[in-house]
Amino acid sequence: MPDQSLQVLAVAGSLHRRSVTRAVVQHVAKRLKAEGCIVDVLDFETEPLPLYNPDTAYHAHGFDALQTRVERATVARQCYAWTLPYGVSFAEKEDVKRGQVVSGALKKRLDMFVHDVRVYGTLLARQRRTDLAGTEPGFMAKHRK
Repeated sequence: MPDQSLQVLAVAGSLHRRSVTRAVVQHVAKRLKAEGCIVDVLDFETEPLPLYNPDTAYHAHGFDALQTRVERATVARQCYAWTLPYGVSFAEKEDVKRGQVVSGALKKRLDMFVHDVRVYGTLLARQRRTDLAGTEPGFMAKHRK
């Protein structure tokens, strides 16, 4: 089976119109796309989510579409989410100005982040597809017990 492009759901959670986080998420999304990934940006400023209520959340307007977007993205096994084991921090006036990443040091860290998302995400996505298909050698024999 040919490798499929890594699908990433990037979330900008800030509601501030001039959010520095949004600028960084957009920068990373652009870099991931340049690396061949399929990127879907979920921006809570333009796509607000209601507070979670287990009695109504699964029937709320837009839930099915959001669930589809999340399921399309690369996910890990039991926790159904995957994160890198490190974060990337930045300062508003030093690293991001007027909605643009301007710091060379931050750009380097984001390049490393993009690389790691692409490499590790592709590996995890491939393994997830293999696990779900049950096609790994010995997979069925191990799990029939």
